[in-house]
Amino acid sequence: MEIELKLLVASQDTEALRHHPLLKKYAISPPQILEMSDIYFDTAELNLCRCGAGLRVRKVGRDWIQTIKGGGSVEGGLHKRHEWESH
Repeated sequence: MEIELKLLVASQDTEALRHHPLLKKYAISPPQILEMSDIYFDTAELNLCRCGAGLRVRKVGRDWIQTIKGGGSVEGGLHKRHEWESH
């Protein structure tokens, strides 16, 4: 089960967010900056979306990761979903 909090941050505010006192207080390790590219897939009829699922292929550096997500819930920007990955 993945728990993810999605935030919408203006590009000019990313540095301030990175150094926010709450992140420093609760972080278990220093922040990491990763450059990623994502491609999402679905059928023309959006069957995956209608079932509450998502299929993503992500490139991180030279590595490709395929992920399927499904089930779970979304409340106030907090996403809790099952997730399976293949490298």
